[in-house]
Amino acid sequence: RKDSGILVSWNIENEKNITHYEIERSTDGINFNKVGKLASQSLSNYTMVDKSAGESAYYYRISAVSVDGEIKKSGIAKVNSIEKNTLITVYPNPVKDNNIQLKFGEQESANYNIRLINVDGKVLFTKAIRHMAGTNIESIKPETRIAHGIYQLEISKQDGKVEIIQVLF
Repeated sequence: RKDSGILVSWNIENEKNITHYEIERSTDGINFNKVGKLASQSLSNYTMVDKSAGESAYYYRISAVSVDGEIKKSGIAKVNSIEKNTLITVYPNPVKDNNIQLKFGEQESANYNIRLINVDGKVLFTKAIRHMAGTNIESIKPETRIAHGIYQLEISKQDGKVEIIQVLF
């Protein structure tokens, strides 16, 4: 991935009788469509930027077309999708020093209500957090010492969505 597209590059060892190269893209690695064409220029390295590619995973291959119409296809190369860090995570998990580090990955600005719940369903701790947009870390330290065990951290957003993370103390 490069800037707002995908840079496709390939090396040539012997370009004898090649008229042009066709750059093909696929979303499944099986069915390919032509997304570019470059004329043979007797180079050892060619590049093309696929500006029409989105954030999904793609597969690319190059077809070398000779003067007599023969087509030789390259191997297939995969470009992974863009993964946005949109999760809310706890680290370290198990929690150290009774301090929960809550990482907000690319979350929108919102108010969050946090509850720490034990295996019996008892709420041990609550806290309201105002998160500003983007990625940042909130430190949550319950006032009382939490005993070793497995707990649920319930994170409620103002839109009603709830995320539950299993936390070890």
